[in-house]
Amino acid sequence: MMRTQALCSRVCVAPQTAQNEISRLASKISDVTMEHADAVDRISTLQSELEKAQSQVSRSRTGEENVNVEYLKNVLLQYITSQSNLERSRLLPVIGAVLSFTPTELTQSQSSVNEAVGLRGVGGALVDGISRAKEGEGGLVGGLGGLVGGLLGRSPRR
Repeated sequence: MMRTQALCSRVCVAPQTAQNEISRLASKISDVTMEHADAVDRISTLQSELEKAQSQVSRSRTGEENVNVEYLKNVLLQYITSQSNLERSRLLPVIGAVLSFTPTELTQSQSSVNEAVGLRGVGGALVDGISRAKEGEGGLVGGLGGLVGGLLGRSPRR
C-alpha cells in the first residue's frame, strides 16, 4: 500500500511539474520573440542611419567630386520648367546622383512625381489642349491629344 501511495504521489506531481516547465518555456519563447522583433527594428533603424551618413559623407567630399553648381542649376531648371511628368521622372535619378540621394529619398521623390500624373496631369493636359485649341493649333483633336498625352505622362506634340 505504501508503494502505491509513493507511486501515486510521483505520478500526481509529475504532470504539475511538466505543466510548470511548459509555462516557463512558453514565457521564454515569448521573451525571445520580443527581443528578436526589437533587434529587427534596430537593424532597420541602423541601416537608415548608415544610408544617411554615407550620403552626407559623399556630399562633403572636396575636390573634383564636389557638385558642379552650374550643372545642378541646369538640371533643376529643366526639371522645374518641364511640361511632362515623364521628363521629370527621367530627371530624378540625375538630380539624385548629383545630390547623393539615398535609395529611400530617390524612391520617395519618384513616388511623388508618379502621384502627380494622376488628376493634376489630366487637368494640366486638358488646360494645355484647350489653350492650344484657342490658338488654332489643332482644335478639338488637339485638346483630346493633349488630354491623352497628359494621361500617359507625355507632352503634347506641337
